[in-house]
Amino acid sequence: MPKIGEFTETEFGFSGAIRTREGRSEVNLVTNDAGHEGGPDYTARAPNGAEVGAGWNKVSAKTGNPYVRVSIDDVTLPQKIQANLVREASGAWGLIWNRENDRGPSSEAQAQPQREADQTNGGRHGPRKEDRSQRSQPRER
Repeated sequence: MPKIGEFTETEFGFSGAIRTREGRSEVNLVTNDAGHEGGPDYTARAPNGAEVGAGWNKVSAKTGNPYVRVSIDDVTLPQKIQANLVREASGAWGLIWNRENDRGPSSEAQAQPQREADQTNGGRHGPRKEDRSQRSQPRER
């Protein structure tokens, strides 16, 4: 997974820049107040103060290392960025792009609502087989 940014820890959270094909964007991850219960741990802000995303503190199930799950969406970006801010061996923080989450929901996640629709109202494929058998019976006149 490509590294698309470098950040440093600051007294208010993290400060750094994201580099993509489209250019470079500075971003600050500002710590949110304690007690936000369920909300993001950080608010991502552009240098002008505009809110462009959020971040959540996480811990890797494999290594036990802490990281920040970051989601950034701004009109200056070609698409939403889903990435992990991880501490590197040097002590700096690298923003690692997580492309698999940028492609949208998994095929299973997309299939579930369609299956539910098929079961309740025939969905986009029309009535289910048992419904079709009832339709093929001659009508009484």
